Amino acid sequence: MELLTNTQIINIIIESLCAIICGINVAGGNDSSSFNRPGANNFNINTDNILTINGGNINIDASGDGIDVNGNAYIYSGNIIVYGPTSGADSALDYDGEFVMAGGTLIAGGSSEMTTSISNNSKQYNVLIYFDNTITGEVKILNNDEMISYNSNKKYSSLIISSPELVKNTTYTIEVNNDKYKTFTISSITANVGNKIMSNNQFRR
Repeated sequence: MELLTNTQIINIIIESLCAIICGINVAGGNDSSSFNRPGANNFNINTDNILTINGGNINIDASGDGIDVNGNAYIYSGNIIVYGPTSGADSALDYDGEFVMAGGTLIAGGSSEMTTSISNNSKQYNVLIYFDNTITGEVKILNNDEMISYNSNKKYSSLIISSPELVKNTTYTIEVNNDKYKTFTISSITANVGNKIMSNNQFRR
């Protein structure tokens, strides 16, 4: 793989990828799983770097940042699921510009210390859930019937969900391993539930 230099602008467009990968890194930062990925180990922040996803089914099993964009990300369609990271120094989503959800589904679980949600100028609604404790297993989002679910054998303390299934002025129930956890109502682009679990391992870069 060609090593990208600090002066290059990276524009990665994913149209119909169906794969399990260790992460997506666009001119990525210094995280623990950034080697041997497109754009990895280019530490120069450049908001001209762009990740565009137009479809596909993408499962990311990350030990470092799940999606790391030193620039902007635009998601128009597709299904993206991020498992991990468990390290408090990494996050499921890491971006320096904006992360705009205009379509598709994103479900990203991981540690909560460095968690960031999608941008407020996104075109669809999302929820950012901070759990009271680190969990494993299944989380369901329900509105009468089950709508969205996420199941991971890895430990996680936060979950980001962006989906066209989430509708403004609607109240949803969160279940954790079939037990009722909390409810939330969509009133703005991002609904926030709970508070971060902080640790001594939150500094990076």
